[in-house]
Amino acid sequence: MRVALPLMAALMVAIAFASCDDGGAGGGSFSDVGPGVGGDPDAGCPGPLTDAGRCVPLDLDSPGSRCAALSALGCVDQDGDCWAGACPAGARADLVSLLSDCDDGRPEVRPGGHEACNDLDDDCDGLVDEAFPLLGAACEACGVPGKEECALDDPEVTACSTAFGQSAAPPAGTRGETCDGLDDDCDGVIDERCRVPLEEGPPRSAPRVCGDRLLLIEDDALIEIAPDDGWADALVHDGPVAFPACSAAGAAWLTLDGGAACETPPDGPLRCVGARLWVQPAGGEPTARTGLAEIGPPRVGDEAVYWHAIVGDRPTLHRGALTGGVEPLHVGEALSDPTPPVDGKVAVRAWANGQADVRLRALDADEDLLPRQAGAAPGPPALSAGWIVWPVGATVPSLWAVPREAAREGFQLTDASGAQRAPLLDGDLVVWLDESTRPPTLRSFDLQTGRAQAVVQAPIRPGDYDLAGGVVVWVADEGDGPALYHHRLDRP
Repeated sequence: MRVALPLMAALMVAIAFASCDDGGAGGGSFSDVGPGVGGDPDAGCPGPLTDAGRCVPLDLDSPGSRCAALSALGCVDQDGDCWAGACPAGARADLVSLLSDCDDGRPEVRPGGHEACNDLDDDCDGLVDEAFPLLGAACEACGVPGKEECALDDPEVTACSTAFGQSAAPPAGTRGETCDGLDDDCDGVIDERCRVPLEEGPPRSAPRVCGDRLLLIEDDALIEIAPDDGWADALVHDGPVAFPACSAAGAAWLTLDGGAACETPPDGPLRCVGARLWVQPAGGEPTARTGLAEIGPPRVGDEAVYWHAIVGDRPTLHRGALTGGVEPLHVGEALSDPTPPVDGKVAVRAWANGQADVRLRALDADEDLLPRQAGAAPGPPALSAGWIVWPVGATVPSLWAVPREAAREGFQLTDASGAQRAPLLDGDLVVWLDESTRPPTLRSFDLQTGRAQAVVQAPIRPGDYDLAGGVVVWVADEGDGPALYHHRLDRP
């Protein structure tokens, strides 16, 4: 263990470290430590030496002087800021206390460093955020009482949080601004961090998340939007287009040529008369998979596209490979509204005498995996690895959720008085449109934790939102035209 150096060795160390980067100097002055701090060279003076071997005071403002001292003392400096993280036993305690770093893993944290509002002791004085007016200081944002906190996107200032903890760790990396139709951060702009910067004006609808891109209907045509290209759009298929669907593997949609029209009869599923089905594998060209037919909205899985067609007044499920031709889906007739498969199974509506039940069926066998459910008029279901969710009731007043591992025991998601429509599932997250409010409210619910969120209250229509990878996108009708938004849901 080294506690002293011979005169020549100490001199060479001082010269070697004199070139140490001065950029690590702290913000305060530490030069007035007084003569004699370095001590007697025979006692292990770590500071620069005169030609006569006399120890001069240690200059804490000089990285070169500090680096030489650390080397002489045998101290460790892991982050390269010339402040000591650890020193050997027996090293001079007075010098070690002067040279000690409170965080040897980050060079910006050091004695005399710049204090930022980040819940850390940046200058190693034993105090946290002492330069900022925190400590539970009350404030008011947009007429709502709150608490002053560190601003997430600017460590030099504080922010007024109307939901405590919001400005320190808000959803989607925002600073207090959430997608709720309000100006949460009082900057005069509403939901600015959720809106996709597209040109305003043309009618837009049916946004769909397809891996790392978005599909959207714009002026009846299908367009693709890529965030990596600065949200530039490209034409996928000229219109009129309806009911786009996609996954990372490809996309599908209907074209409504000539007099084609879509309707939902009281005793059957939605069907478009005189429509064509188009399919496009990822990176490929669109191809028509049907002639004019009476068919329903498609859904896209990892390898195939699924849809129902009306044959002889009865809905029949079909499946077509994304890169091949059409083949029937062998799960029986009188079935509609298939979900993309999960673990080789699809959720469907099964029809008999104009009434429907929700079923879970295997793709490779004519087998019902979910018993008939009591209750009137179930809507099209949503499916994930753990859950099945569908709207129930003649006027769609509520939602019903069933865990797949215990399919006989379900529960009602909401008891709101108005219609609850078009649920979407992403793992344990379900998103749906609550039409009991005006304008409607897009809501989410974590089926595992029970955590509910009101994502946004805005003029949104069923089908004008999508959910994938914890991100929800939607189109809302606004005064200057429909606007597209995307927002990452706050997971616990």
